[in-house]
Amino acid sequence: MSINRPLLFICLALLSCALLTAQVQMGMGAISGVVTDPTAQVVPDAEVTITNAGTGVTRTVRTTTVGVFTAPVLPPGTYTVKVAKDGFATLEQKDVIVSVGSTATLQLSMKI
Repeated sequence: MSINRPLLFICLALLSCALLTAQVQMGMGAISGVVTDPTAQVVPDAEVTITNAGTGVTRTVRTTTVGVFTAPVLPPGTYTVKVAKDGFATLEQKDVIVSVGSTATLQLSMKI
């Protein structure tokens, strides 16, 4: 039986990349949530800025058409989540705790 060496090399390289990606994500957490208005209707396309209180590093995501946002692969720590959308008052939630291997889930209601 003959081994196709180039194919074997490619398979091993792809497997190594997958394992490295999994290792990078280990030790991380996430923040996700739903943004609604005062009548409990979802708020699509809102800008969600997530700031690590310890490092000052920020990540910005947007809510989906159903008002959902997610920020995966965050280092453990304490975060501030700020939501902005034209026509609404900016909403800020402080002291959101991200732990290793968990997702902090938020229900955020914006005021007009």
